[in-house]
Amino acid sequence: MDLNALRAFLVIAEEQQFTRAAQRLQMAQPNLTRVVRRLEEELGFVLFDRSNKRQFALTPAGQTFFKHVAPLLAAYEEAIQAAQRIAQGETGQLVVGYVPIAMFSGILPAVLQVYKRDFDGELVLRDLSTQSYRTQIKAVREHQVDVVFVPKPFDEAGMAHECVDKASLVVALPVMHRLAHRNGLLLADLAEEAWVSVARQLMPRIYDELLQLCQQRGFEPRFVQTVHQAQAVVSLIAAGAGIAVMSEWAQQAVQQQGTLYRPLLDVSYQSELHVLWSNDGCSPLVQRFLQVVRAISRKQAGTNGLHDINE
Repeated sequence: MDLNALRAFLVIAEEQQFTRAAQRLQMAQPNLTRVVRRLEEELGFVLFDRSNKRQFALTPAGQTFFKHVAPLLAAYEEAIQAAQRIAQGETGQLVVGYVPIAMFSGILPAVLQVYKRDFDGELVLRDLSTQSYRTQIKAVREHQVDVVFVPKPFDEAGMAHECVDKASLVVALPVMHRLAHRNGLLLADLAEEAWVSVARQLMPRIYDELLQLCQQRGFEPRFVQTVHQAQAVVSLIAAGAGIAVMSEWAQQAVQQQGTLYRPLLDVSYQSELHVLWSNDGCSPLVQRFLQVVRAISRKQAGTNGLHDINE
């Protein structure tokens, strides 16, 4: 059955007049008359009482048909709109994994604010801070999470990732440390120090690249403690356990009495935050989320931000 014919029937029933119905439907009145005739022939009964040329009232059969068809057609239109919103990435459930630096950098809080304001989708956050990098990647591969914010990742088969924020490195020191009086430090100044670090399994690429920087300066860091969260690193430093090389994000977000931060003067290396997702059937919902992420990244980084997904 022609849905356009059903829509025409409902409009005529509401207007009870062909001329106004034709205007609403933007159809010529003779064409509308033919549509109704064909519908009545297909149904096998008359829908309208035509004895009054000025007003077309529904026949008893037409009234019954209207009663049942009107909600069905309304449900059909609603189903189309709901499906279109999903197809356009405007609604649905999106699971976002993250580690603390995504919050520290300010990227994720800003993304969440915009996404919740402008989209109807349900956004579920999953804290992956205690899970290894490999476990985080596995969660994306197995579609347990749709996107994840992680420190600079390796290039992974079937995965796409983009840098959304960068931060310089700083040294976290106990306030009574012998180097605390300096305004800035060189990496070589830390050669004899006891190091505290976030475990390599959480951010292997950044860990390895920092280790390489130390080796280029002629020393191997002496790690005395590894932990799973930046807050724990800072707490250990405040207790005098050692020093740590961290991102400026940690400096901004984790302040604790007994700890101070000094810039690394001879290291141009920057810590990076990336958004990572699976290339396997990237859904419209993920694409719309990435648009928001890129817009926020561009806003925070100025003209050096990333391009929109459609550009």
